[in-house]
Amino acid sequence: MAPTAYFYDSSGTPTSEVELGDRSFTELLTLFSENSFTPTLETIPYPETPVSTFEYGGHTYKFYNTENPYQVALDFAKSSGGYIVTVTSAQEQEFLGKSLLQVGIPKVWLGASDSEEEGTWKWDNGPEKGTVFWTSKPEVEVKGFSFWFKGEPNNIDTEDCSLLFPDGWNDVSCLVEKAALVVEIGNDPLQEPPVPDPVPVETEKKTDL
Repeated sequence: MAPTAYFYDSSGTPTSEVELGDRSFTELLTLFSENSFTPTLETIPYPETPVSTFEYGGHTYKFYNTENPYQVALDFAKSSGGYIVTVTSAQEQEFLGKSLLQVGIPKVWLGASDSEEEGTWKWDNGPEKGTVFWTSKPEVEVKGFSFWFKGEPNNIDTEDCSLLFPDGWNDVSCLVEKAALVVEIGNDPLQEPPVPDPVPVETEKKTDL
């Protein structure tokens, strides 16, 4: 009896069964691709009022704890007059990390992807739209900030979108992941708050006895 592959939808209902026979590896890949399905993620309307709003560097950041797929977040941010948050410096990352901890949101979308070219990450929206901030190609010079966790991005299961956590970034699937949202508003370059001058520390003078 030839081995048989059984295919099911997201609810566990059988959709088809196919005898594998003596198919080649390429034929098997095509078979599974044709019979696979893309899960449908539930979307939740965003509230009119964000859970919190912060100002930083001349930009406004609106925090929403509603979790939705990336494209839904992208469309909402645009309709709100802003864009999914982009991060261009260690200082902005630190500000966002502290803000997430303060409002109790574990993760949010980054407005970036490598869907156009695998391994080359660009900002999808905002004033930095189209700017490459990270690439796996050593011959390409990139001048930009990134804060990936160690070993990321690794593109497991076609991970073309990215999440921001308080302590790092991770690449994830655009189709099966849901996350909260920070809408950033401000088209002028971010004005980083000045770093205070170091304050000298007084030391006791030693006296010879």
